[in-house]
Amino acid sequence: MQIDCPVCRAGVDANAKETIAYPSTAGGSAQIAKPQHICFCPQCRLGIAYPKLSDDLLNQYYVQGDYWKNAKIKVFKAHEEPGLYALAQSRWEYIQQYRKSSGEPIAILDVGGGHGFIGMVAVKDPKVTCTEYCVIEKDKFFCESLKKTWGSKHGHIQLRVQDSFDGLKAVYDVIVISHVLEHLNDPKALLAQASRLLKPNGCIFIEVPHEDFRFKADVFPHLIFFNEASMRKMVEDGGLRVVNTGVYGKDARHSPVSAANSRQPLVVAVGNLYKLRHIIPSSVSVPFFVNYYGTKISSPQGTWLRVLAQQKDGV
Repeated sequence: MQIDCPVCRAGVDANAKETIAYPSTAGGSAQIAKPQHICFCPQCRLGIAYPKLSDDLLNQYYVQGDYWKNAKIKVFKAHEEPGLYALAQSRWEYIQQYRKSSGEPIAILDVGGGHGFIGMVAVKDPKVTCTEYCVIEKDKFFCESLKKTWGSKHGHIQLRVQDSFDGLKAVYDVIVISHVLEHLNDPKALLAQASRLLKPNGCIFIEVPHEDFRFKADVFPHLIFFNEASMRKMVEDGGLRVVNTGVYGKDARHSPVSAANSRQPLVVAVGNLYKLRHIIPSSVSVPFFVNYYGTKISSPQGTWLRVLAQQKDGV
C-alpha cells in the first residue's frame, strides 16, 4: 500500500520492512479503532500512523472531551497541574529567549491551548505586556473552563476562545502550536492557516513529541511522529524561517515519561506524591517538575522537539 508523506509528499510504502507496530495498551477508544503500524518516509523520515484515521471521527473525539477525559467546568490552577504548568513555563522561556522583542504590547494566539497555562505564564512575565490571549480549542468543556479561569484571574486582558480560525486577522505577535501537529493527518494545512495570522516580525512556536514511539507504551491519538529534519522541512516549505530548533527533556532512556522507567522507585514515589498536589504550593511543585522532566535540558535523545520560526521576510 502506497501513501503520501504529509510533510514532503514522497511516496511511502506502508508495508515496508522497517514498519513498526503502533504502540498501544488497549484495543481502541470508545469511538475510534487505533492505527496498527507506523511507517517511515524514505525522504524526511517522518513517522506516519497507518491505517489513516478519519478526520471527522477525530474531531468528534476531541470535541466531546474524550482526549482530556474531563467533563467538568472549573478554574484551572497551577498547583493542580504542576507538571503541565512547568512545561508551559519552559516553553515561554524558550520563546522569549529566541524571539526579537520590540518592547511593544503583544497579542498571543494559542492553538490547542488546553489549560491555557502558556497564557497565564506570559501575562505574569514582567518583561511582557499582553493585550490579547486567543485560544483555539476543540474541547467544549475546556473552552468553558478557560473562560471561567481567565475571568477570575486575568479579566483585564482580552480573552478569545473559539474552536476554529474563523474571523481571526493577522494581529498576533506570538503564535503557539504546542502538541497539536502530531494529532493531524495534514499538519501543513494547520501551519499554513496559523502563519497567515502572524504580524510582520511575529513568531510561531511549535512543540511536538520527539518520536514518542521510542519511549511510550501508548501513543494514541498521535498520527505523525516528527524528527528535527521532517519538522524543519515542513516549517521551511511553509514559507517560514527557522530561528531555532532543538530537542528538550531528559534523554528518553532515563526520562520519567518513558514506559521503561514506569516502575522505577522515584517514578512510583512521584506518582504517589502527585495525588497530594492539591495541598502542595505551586512554588514548590512547579520547580520540582521542571527538574524532574528536565524541561529546560537540551538533549539529542530528549522527549520534546521545539521550533521557533518567523516569516521569511521577517527581520
